Amino acid sequence: MVNCNYELSTDEIEELREKLKKLEEKEKKRKQKKLVFLRIYGTLIANFIFGLRLKHSIAKFTREFKESGKITSEASSEILANLARRVISVGLIGLIIAIVPLVLLFQQNRLIDKQTDQIKIQNSLFEKQQEMTSVQIGV
Repeated sequence: MVNCNYELSTDEIEELREKLKKLEEKEKKRKQKKLVFLRIYGTLIANFIFGLRLKHSIAKFTREFKESGKITSEASSEILANLARRVISVGLIGLIIAIVPLVLLFQQNRLIDKQTDQIKIQNSLFEKQQEMTSVQIGV
């Protein structure tokens, strides 16, 4: 081990304290930015997932519970109604998204059936043509 008997002067100590203070301020600002970022995007994601109506009814529900310790039937029915509305709207969007590929699939099958019929007609015409050429050559 190396024995270091170096003592810092008061100027060096003050300089190190200032550097430490600046680093602490930078870290504090970074954490504040991170919290603001999470708060903003957390709110946006919550609004997207729950919807504004459901979010407001939940806030009203919790506010009433904190203030009076009781839950009114109006607040609970509002939450249930908004929850049902949200589930149904999300379900309808999912249903619409699911129907589009089904419609395309049926349309594609119909086109393939038409194409198969045309190929059958073409094959029968080709067979008749072969028969006629073989008859003409054999005569």
